[in-house]
Amino acid sequence: MNPTLSQDERYEMMRDMAFIAVVCATGKRCDDLTNLLISQMVRFPDGKGIMFGFQFGKTLRDGSRHMFGLRQDDITPEICTVRLMDDLDEFASKVGIKREGNRFFTKIKNGKRILEKIPTDYMTERLRKHMKRAGMEVDQGRLSVSIHSLRSGGPLTKMLEGDSLKKVMFEAYWKNPKTAWKYIKLLEVMGPFKYDRSTISPEEYARLNALPMNEHRAWVKAYK
Repeated sequence: MNPTLSQDERYEMMRDMAFIAVVCATGKRCDDLTNLLISQMVRFPDGKGIMFGFQFGKTLRDGSRHMFGLRQDDITPEICTVRLMDDLDEFASKVGIKREGNRFFTKIKNGKRILEKIPTDYMTERLRKHMKRAGMEVDQGRLSVSIHSLRSGGPLTKMLEGDSLKKVMFEAYWKNPKTAWKYIKLLEVMGPFKYDRSTISPEEYARLNALPMNEHRAWVKAYK
């Protein structure tokens, strides 16, 4: 909304907002999401969502084609993935940025899309830039925030809101619960320095994997 921003800067800002929202909403690998193809995007029949064809990448090693969808969020429209993608598309059309190439997320220079795939390092630089402008810490001890951090933050938020690990794993394309826990670190977030996985029986661990967190209130209170 800053009137001093150039056309390219506004495009980049809107692209960053949409990309961050997609990563958080899906938990999928950022490198794969930079390769979302326009030709593989289909509108829901009611117009309130988008279906994506997910391409072969590190997560889908067998080469099979997977589909996933994102539905319009009418409760928090400011961070709605579908709205942010539509806003970017509408802005590009309005200012005459031609839809060249097949990738939805692209860089831009002098009003023209750069057709090469966006490097994830570039998106990390963009995220860190936005965080610094917002007064947020980008380095916390040994941990440095990257665009890949959203692959953890999105699923973590979903689980804190009540989604099961099974649902989160399905959306992020994690096949092994150990991989999911490595990324999410839910118990470490809820009870810093108190969580010790060796004290949990295999039966408790399996139950925790299968059920929403709001069904584990008594168990979780022990770690608060």
